[in-house]
Amino acid sequence: MEVSKGTMANCNNAREGDMSPEELAQCLTDIGQWMTDHAGELGKAHADATGAPDAVIESLEKAAGSLPSTVAELLKHKDGKMPFYDFVGLSAAEMEEEMAKCKASGKWASDTVPLARNADGELLVCGPAGVSSWDADDGLGVPDAPSLSAYLEKYRNQMFASKVEYVEDCGIMEVS
Repeated sequence: MEVSKGTMANCNNAREGDMSPEELAQCLTDIGQWMTDHAGELGKAHADATGAPDAVIESLEKAAGSLPSTVAELLKHKDGKMPFYDFVGLSAAEMEEEMAKCKASGKWASDTVPLARNADGELLVCGPAGVSSWDADDGLGVPDAPSLSAYLEKYRNQMFASKVEYVEDCGIMEVS
């Protein structure tokens, strides 16, 4: 009996495109719940964070030139304090401050928005190429996801698949 060497059908249910606003809201709620249940003081700080006022988001949008809708929705949900692995989310005001500082490096793209900072001073940024790390020495790193929406969805899915854990003083870390 011969075995076919053809291709197998893709059996997963991969999303095409970004999440809808409702799906994004649910994703952020899910991340928040995981943080509350698993991330100790970091989870509490995230749970206690409130959304940014519209005026602050508008000021950031003006400073950035434009703001991806997912960034605006993230800030409306929580104005900073969102842990992204070993990065901690910036508030809208901190994002604006970071943009002003980073522009002086000569490696900053004007269509990039800082999302979070880690203990080493590296930034997690969102731009046309997706979500990447950024530092003043090397500039933009390799994209981690094609969009903030995809990044958040992957992050949430890793949480619920037990592929990450909270490590005090380090943040949310991937497990093998």
